[in-house]
Amino acid sequence: MLFKKCKRLFSLVLAAALAFSLTACGDSDDIVGLPEGIEDMSEEELAALVDAYENGELDEDTGTISEQKEAGNSGGLAGALGKKAGQAESVSVPKLGTRITSDYKYSSDHEKLLFTGSMQAPLVTSDCEKDFPELAKALKEASDKAFAAYEKDAADYTESAQEHYNDDPDFFKYGSYENHTSILLRRLDDTILSFADGWSSFQGGAHGSYLETGHTYDVRTGEELSLTDVLPDVSGLNEVLQEKLLEKYDPSEFFDLEDALAHYDPELKEYREGTDSSDYARPYTWWLSPLGIEFYFDEYALTSYADGSQTVVIGYDEYPRAFATEYVPKEARSFIYDFNMSTDVFDITGDGEADSLRVSYDYDGTDQDYYNGITVFVNDEKESFGEENLWIYRSSYRSHYIRLKDGRQYVYTEGFVGDDHREFFVFDLSDGEIKAVDSTYLDYAQSVLEEETDYNENMLTDPENMELERIFYLLSTFYGRRTYHIGSDGMPESDERYTVSNIIKNTLTSKRELTCDIVDEDGSVISSGETLASGETFFLLYTDGETYVDARLSDGRIARLHITDTEYPCYVDGVSAEDCFEELFYVG
Repeated sequence: MLFKKCKRLFSLVLAAALAFSLTACGDSDDIVGLPEGIEDMSEEELAALVDAYENGELDEDTGTISEQKEAGNSGGLAGALGKKAGQAESVSVPKLGTRITSDYKYSSDHEKLLFTGSMQAPLVTSDCEKDFPELAKALKEASDKAFAAYEKDAADYTESAQEHYNDDPDFFKYGSYENHTSILLRRLDDTILSFADGWSSFQGGAHGSYLETGHTYDVRTGEELSLTDVLPDVSGLNEVLQEKLLEKYDPSEFFDLEDALAHYDPELKEYREGTDSSDYARPYTWWLSPLGIEFYFDEYALTSYADGSQTVVIGYDEYPRAFATEYVPKEARSFIYDFNMSTDVFDITGDGEADSLRVSYDYDGTDQDYYNGITVFVNDEKESFGEENLWIYRSSYRSHYIRLKDGRQYVYTEGFVGDDHREFFVFDLSDGEIKAVDSTYLDYAQSVLEEETDYNENMLTDPENMELERIFYLLSTFYGRRTYHIGSDGMPESDERYTVSNIIKNTLTSKRELTCDIVDEDGSVISSGETLASGETFFLLYTDGETYVDARLSDGRIARLHITDTEYPCYVDGVSAEDCFEELFYVG
C-alpha cells in the first residue's frame, strides 16, 4: 500500500553516506546496501540520489535503481543524475484568459428581475496557443461544452422563475433566481493547470447551493488527468481521507463516514444513481495545489447542509511515493490560490496546522444591492476594511490568497464599487496578524482570445507577473495596461509605463501647433522642443498616467505630449486638450 509513511533503515544509510561524503570522513565501502559506484559520485549526484529515494525511484531493500516509469516516475535515477547544473529544461507557463458571459432576465411585464447568471471558463490566450496547442484545444472544447450547458440551464431557470413570479410576485422583492460559475485557480506551472469551478445556485427554496468541481490538465499534452493519473495506486486512500477528516472536523458532524467514503469511485466522472438509496457511486472531487492533492466534499456528501463542505489535503511531502512524480512541483514558487468566501488548507500562522481563512463582505442593510465593508478572518482574529461611502456590488466579489517565495502572505479581495470600477483591497497576513494595507483601482487586462465572447479578461496566475489595467481620462478615455508584481508593502507595483488599450478612437488630429519631445520606442528622449503643425495625427501608444502621453505621428516618429493637468479634459502644455485636438472621446 503506497499510503504509508515508511522510515526504513535504507534512508538513514543513504543520508549517512551523503554526510560522510560531504565531510570527507569514513569509507563508503564500510556501508552496505548502497548503489554500486556511490564512492565515485559527486556531492550533487549524492544529493540527487537522496531525492530519487524520497521520490520512490530506488529499491528500498537493495539500493539498486528501480524502473518505475509505469507508476509515473520520470526517468528514474538515470534521469535524475543525467541533468547537470545549468541543463534543466526551461518550459514556459501558459498564459490564460477567462471567457465570460452574463445574463439578466426580467419578468414578462418588465417589473422584476427574475434571473441573474454568469459563466466563466479558462482559455489559452492567442499569443500562447502556438506553444500549448493541445491545451488550447482541450480548454476550448471544454469551454464550448460548459457554455452550452449554461445556456440551457439559464433558459430553464428563467422559465421556472417566471412561473414562480406568476404565482407569487412578492417573492422577487428580495432577490432573483441565480446560477453562477466562476473559475478558481488552484495551481499553474510548467506541468499542471488545476482549477475549480465554483458554482452557486438559487431556485427559490429555503437556501441556495454551492459546490466546487475540479479540473486538472497536463499543460504539455492537454490531457485532463484522472485521479489515478496523479495517484497511480489509490489503495488505502479512503483510510487516509477518513483519518484526516476526523482529525480536522468534529467527528459528531459526520454521517457514517466509512460507509459514505466507500461510495466514492476513482474511475467515475459523474454521480451514478443506483437501484435504491444505498446503491450509488460518487466521483471524487479533487484538484492539485501547491501543497498537494486536495479532496473536496460538498454539502450533504458527508454531513448535513448546516455543517457545510469539507476539504482535506494530502501533501506531496507526506506520501511522496503515492504521487506520480512528474506532477509534483519541482521547486517552491510564489503562487496565487483563488477562493470565493473561505478556505481552510493553508498554515497561515506558522504553527504547523491549517488555518481557517474567510472573507466576509459586510452588509449594513442600507441598500440590498451593495456591501459596505470587507472583513478578513484568520481563525478567530479579524481585520476590517471599511470606509465612508464604500459601495461594493453584491454580486462582484472574489478573493485571492497569495504566498510569495520569501514567505510573505496576502489576501487580495476585489469588487466593483459604486462607480463601476474594480477595486482591489489588500490585507497582509505575513506577521501572524491581519493588517488592512490599502486599496487600489485596477482591473484585469482584457485577453486576446480567438473565441468570440461577451467579455474576457486575463487570469491572475503569478504574483510576480500580473497584467492589470487602469482607466485614464487623458486626451480620451482609455485603459492603460502594464505588468505588476507584489511590492514590499504588499500593494501591486510596476516599473513599466502603461500601454494604451481599449480606446474608442486611438488616432487624434491636432487643430493647432503643438510642442513636444521626440522619443524612441523605449521612451528615451531623442530631441526636445519640436513644433508640430496643425493637422498632425497622433496615434496614442503609451503614458505614465500623470505627466505625458506618447503617440505615433504620421511620419512614424513617436511624439511625447506633456500633460500639465490631468483633470478633465486635461491640459497639454497648459492648454486644454479640447483646444488642441479636433475631437476627443470620453465615457463614464
